[in-house]
Amino acid sequence: MRIAIAQVNPTVGDLSGNRALVEAAAARAAREGADVVVLPELVLTGYPPMDLLTREGFVNDQLAELDALLPASKDVAIVLGAVIATGRDDHKQLWNAGVVLAGGERVAVRAKTLLPTYDVFDENRYFASEETRETVKLPGISEVLGVAVCEDSWAEVMDYRVDPVVELANLGAKIVLNPSASPWHVGKAAERRDMLSRLAKKSGAAIVFVNQVGGNDELIFDGASCVVDANGALVEQLPHFEPAFAVVDLPAAGEAATSDPSGVEQLERGLVLGIRDYFEKQNLPLGAVIGLSGGIDSAVTAYLAVEAIGAERVLGIAMPGPFSSEHSIDDALELGRLLGI
Repeated sequence: MRIAIAQVNPTVGDLSGNRALVEAAAARAAREGADVVVLPELVLTGYPPMDLLTREGFVNDQLAELDALLPASKDVAIVLGAVIATGRDDHKQLWNAGVVLAGGERVAVRAKTLLPTYDVFDENRYFASEETRETVKLPGISEVLGVAVCEDSWAEVMDYRVDPVVELANLGAKIVLNPSASPWHVGKAAERRDMLSRLAKKSGAAIVFVNQVGGNDELIFDGASCVVDANGALVEQLPHFEPAFAVVDLPAAGEAATSDPSGVEQLERGLVLGIRDYFEKQNLPLGAVIGLSGGIDSAVTAYLAVEAIGAERVLGIAMPGPFSSEHSIDDALELGRLLGI
């Protein structure tokens, strides 16, 4: 089976723009002969949509964008994350779902079971949990697939009582597609790979992990999507901190080498990505104003800003006063000269 992985950078709330990202990925996947293209969790809304989900109009507009994607699925099946109405008459009427589009139709909805409600997550506030697991069959494809959204692959790590991926494998899934929006911290990619490797060995299914990339408010997503085979060996690793696309043929024996940036490089690239997206996604064209003390904190801040949005959009303001020494002012001016701000 030929699977395309589209590691894209969606913007929270930009429904039509996010749909265009999906359409572009589907078109490329079709050109490269893929059977299916997989995109991240809640890619149409951007993650995390938070209280936008309480606006009925927002949810309905997202559903309209999902319907607008149906023609793109005539040439290649599309698996993506979207908000879906449960149809239940209770206070939680939305699913965080993996949606399967194929042949111009919506052929399956597989809602998320494990809803993280800790640290930066608050999904139990907005979504209903799916209580049953079902596999997916695509038209003309012999392989039985599972769709498990993000946290559904973290059952062992987080000590959940239910393990959706293992259940899907027990139901016959040989490949589990894992649309995700997994926030970054230093070393997170290696932690995910180790977790996915153990889970693949335990379940006996290959796992295709497709992560969002980009900055949304205070959260940074590193991408680093990957594929592990049924023995837990790495088949494919996508880049960190940038959109990327790859096509993988499964089943395949793992042979890819890991290529994580160093801890310091991860910090720099992650912070630059977060700053750049904060400005660009909010359309803040005038740039940043930074107080320059001559010390290391403002120097690092100014450097990251220049790397993220360019020297021409960064204004440094020296801070002369009775508590600033002469060399502090001199250092601030020299920093400005070196950075070209």
